[in-house]
Amino acid sequence: MAKSLTVTAGLRWEGQINPHPPYNKQWPINSQIPNDFRMWQPRFGIAYDLGGKGRTVLRLSGGLFDARTPGYLMQRVFTDDGVSTVVLDSSVDSRVLNYLTIPSPIATLPAELRVAGNNAVYAFDPRFRNPRSGQVSLSVEQRLDKDTTVTVGFVRNATWALQRRLDINLFQPAVLPNGFVAYPTSDFQGNLVQASGYDPITGQGIYLDSAGKPLRISVVRPDPTAGQINVNKSIGYSSYNGGYVSVQRRMSHRVQFGLNYTYSVNHDDDSNERDFNRQYEINVYNLKADAAYVKNDLRHRFNTNVLFDIGHGFTLSGLLMSRTGMPGRYVIGTDLSDDGNKDEDRPVINGHLVPRASTRLPGFFDWDMRLLKEFRTSERTRLMFSIEGYNLTRASNKTFNSDGDSIFGKPTTTVNPLTGLFYTNGTAGIPTFAPGTDRFGGPRQAQLGLRFIF
Repeated sequence: MAKSLTVTAGLRWEGQINPHPPYNKQWPINSQIPNDFRMWQPRFGIAYDLGGKGRTVLRLSGGLFDARTPGYLMQRVFTDDGVSTVVLDSSVDSRVLNYLTIPSPIATLPAELRVAGNNAVYAFDPRFRNPRSGQVSLSVEQRLDKDTTVTVGFVRNATWALQRRLDINLFQPAVLPNGFVAYPTSDFQGNLVQASGYDPITGQGIYLDSAGKPLRISVVRPDPTAGQINVNKSIGYSSYNGGYVSVQRRMSHRVQFGLNYTYSVNHDDDSNERDFNRQYEINVYNLKADAAYVKNDLRHRFNTNVLFDIGHGFTLSGLLMSRTGMPGRYVIGTDLSDDGNKDEDRPVINGHLVPRASTRLPGFFDWDMRLLKEFRTSERTRLMFSIEGYNLTRASNKTFNSDGDSIFGKPTTTVNPLTGLFYTNGTAGIPTFAPGTDRFGGPRQAQLGLRFIF
């Protein structure tokens, strides 16, 4: 192109051929995993040197990108087909422990053991396809002097056809005035009964028969011969918008540094991240109810790195990173919505069901430094001593599990009559397990090092 303008364009195609499980005459939806040959991915890029002097450069790029579906999502379609696998649970029949010799498996199923109800079936939607994202970025790079540049930019990423796994073997639930989602149970005649209210003590819906008497709550399914029928669908969506500023200085006058700051907003309707076991949809008939900030949404993020060549073989370097907290979620850990799934149940606080991204976890701050002394022992060999310090400010950097889940406790000690278990006392809105710091940015540490290069 012109001397100050560069344009690039390209087109990429991918195809994914997936394995196909044996035909399942009882649940045919389990018998296929669709291939994807629609992954056409055009891309472009433009770089324009404003003024033609190499001091100010404008860059614009964009394109479509497809992601592959991991194999472990497909594995469950083969092993959990409702036929090949039988679930044994000691809470259903404690005698199973008498037949278990760890680490040996139970080779044959004893006839007297009770299995754990109807087995789950895993499948893929016939219209399933790989996730696709549309990305665009715009930046301006300004050279301040021969060693220092400043870049200001914006990134937009919208992703659709994200994998979500839904239990389609459920009747439509009732959504109570406080937002609580309650799936129906049945009366003694087998008629469906929707929840008529919410019990703040048990944390569950109220189900009454035609005479106004409380019903025993149980999961009722359209197909009573199966438990969960979990279908992978391409229906998730996410969006990311972020602006950033970056200052970079290469080594000059014995100093090198970089500073980076990003402000971003990240939304989605399902942050499952290809979960193998869990489903977090609180209402499979209204997926928009789960729209919230992404579990790794970071509003502000800053980092800087500095390197000083002190002289006489000494080098001092530092790294500082800081960010605001990620969204957290309150969960109950008990199936209160009567759908046979305990992973999506959230508490009612101040009379209303809390949203998925109901709180913000603590922020993160980490400052590390290293002092290095180098000795040249010959023309080809060097000996380096170093002392390094990590998390020098001893920031607590508390976090919860990778999903930001915080088990929610009840304000008073009460026995849940449906489970026979005690609610936790005095922990309303408080995690009931210790946060972890056993990772980068955890305890303050020091390290001595010795390296010989030859």
